[in-house]
Amino acid sequence: MVARAGAAASAVASAIARPSGDAAERQRLADFLGLLRLAHERFIAACDAASEHALNEGELSMGLLRLQELSRRSLAWLEPAARPYNPAPPAGDANELGSLPEKIRLNRAREGRLGQLRGLHELYVLAADLHITLVAVKKTAMMVLDRPLMASCDRIEENIHRQQAWLLTQVGAHAPQILGVPF
Repeated sequence: MVARAGAAASAVASAIARPSGDAAERQRLADFLGLLRLAHERFIAACDAASEHALNEGELSMGLLRLQELSRRSLAWLEPAARPYNPAPPAGDANELGSLPEKIRLNRAREGRLGQLRGLHELYVLAADLHITLVAVKKTAMMVLDRPLMASCDRIEENIHRQQAWLLTQVGAHAPQILGVPF
């Protein structure tokens, strides 16, 4: 039993000590780095779509610009750390989140304040996609001991938490007025 535990510990130690990983592992990480980039690009586009109809509301408009800036900054931090992996999203990754920026644009134009609330809700869904994708990348960076990527992930994570916090605050502030007040 002790011999098996020792062999298992040796296997784990050698896997952890191998920072570059094999080609398949590097490709899977590259796929997720591409997904993370794509998620930020979708989030920026969705904020842009939502801001088209927030011109009359200064706080909302400025907040959406700030959310875009946080994602742009995150992309700037990600690029140098991800470059060695040659990141690209997996071929054919056009999941349902890809249509959210256009859906937000339609909701906002069609439904007024209710569309605004739905847009904030959909932005939060995209922010959750940012977060879960980052968690996968960050944990993998920790496993392969990629310190530059880990540092980038830490900075990006702070931005995503700010984005999620702002969206939660806005939904909490607007939902009672929009959903609870008769038209």
